[in-house]
Amino acid sequence: MVFRSKIGLEILLPVCLIFGVVAYAMLFAGKVSWPGLLIVLCGATFVFYTLWNIIYTIKDGQLHIRCGFFRYPPVSIREIKQVKKTNNPLSAPAASLDRLEIRVGRQVMLVSPKDKQGFIEALKSVNPEIIYPEK
Repeated sequence: MVFRSKIGLEILLPVCLIFGVVAYAMLFAGKVSWPGLLIVLCGATFVFYTLWNIIYTIKDGQLHIRCGFFRYPPVSIREIKQVKKTNNPLSAPAASLDRLEIRVGRQVMLVSPKDKQGFIEALKSVNPEIIYPEK
């Protein structure tokens, strides 16, 4: 099963604002810096590609996470102990602050699937012992 990341405005707006202000400054602050503008455009393209391509895949009893060009090591769903809701702003393969915290032993992963309930049900279909406090 494949789940896409939710894209939250709290992540998207600051990114757009930063790239927009820098591009505006390069275009309208005296002489146009075309090489600088090209670098900003490439940076924006990379960031937006990464945000729109965060994918969580459940396959063969493992959770695979892809964030743009980056792939995280697969996690055995049988080792997941707990899943809970969080708004933790730490860096994570999640394009929203509306996140789920996944505990695997002492390791914590943060994800933000669009379909949280479907994602949790898919995890629980592999490992029914996962604790998910419904609050």
